[in-house]
Amino acid sequence: MFTFLLYPATSRNNNDGKSLDKNKQNKLTLVVLIMTAPGNQVRRDAIRHTWASKLPVAQSRVYFVLGSQNLDKVLLRNIFSEQQTNADMIILDNIKDSYFKLTEKIVEGISVVLERHNVTYIMKCDDDTFIDSVKLFEKLNTLPASKLYWGYFTGAARVKTQGQWAEPNYHLCDRYLPYARGGGYVLTQDLAQYILTNRNLLQMYNSEDVTIGIWLAPLDITRLHDVGFDTEAKSRGCLNHHIVSHKQTVNDMTSKHESLENTGRLCAREVVYKKEYIYNWGVPPSQCCTIEI
Repeated sequence: MFTFLLYPATSRNNNDGKSLDKNKQNKLTLVVLIMTAPGNQVRRDAIRHTWASKLPVAQSRVYFVLGSQNLDKVLLRNIFSEQQTNADMIILDNIKDSYFKLTEKIVEGISVVLERHNVTYIMKCDDDTFIDSVKLFEKLNTLPASKLYWGYFTGAARVKTQGQWAEPNYHLCDRYLPYARGGGYVLTQDLAQYILTNRNLLQMYNSEDVTIGIWLAPLDITRLHDVGFDTEAKSRGCLNHHIVSHKQTVNDMTSKHESLENTGRLCAREVVYKKEYIYNWGVPPSQCCTIEI
């Protein structure tokens, strides 16, 4: 692993070109970009000690992405100490960390990954997301290596006009274009490169998952809806077929990790809070998500 003690988005040309070339010679299957807030070290440590520790080292990398602009000195010192210990953070000194900067954080994270690594898949998740790492890799080995956008999709979501998720600049239609929910989704390298190449032409919106869906909407790609992704704003429960579980506490992560280690099952007890649905790609997006299972 290598360390970004400070990684300004505007000064990437200062890196050692030889070390970059060496990294790119080593083909990776997966890089996971985890969006995190500066003060969330407890969550980051929980991920390091649970599902991230089960990813195959030779085939994957995990990076926590955060903005450090205007942080107080004590918190910044703590972050640098954490980075020195773990060497798994992308620290963006030109971004003030907030919900409204998530899209920028993802684009900058993709930029770092593609500059540093030759990788087939890039996954985005949050620091309250748990992943069944073994099951994730088993599924990746069956999927296309290009033109893939994989997650739990919706096309029926109404445009938010107030509150944290309001999108005052969204005027494309009265629903969001189909997108994979933000608790976790996967892009192949070519789609990540498309975003990076066109970043200066693309309209950014507050909700990063909505934004990614809009950016990829015109493309002839595979959109794979997977009920194994429990990635909505509220968890649908715990089912043993889940690969990605959003809205998990530190205790939830520890419990799921221990259950997988001891029994091979994700859930100590399966529970359903909300039914899953199959996405119907043959109807208008507003009618997409009525087939519950």
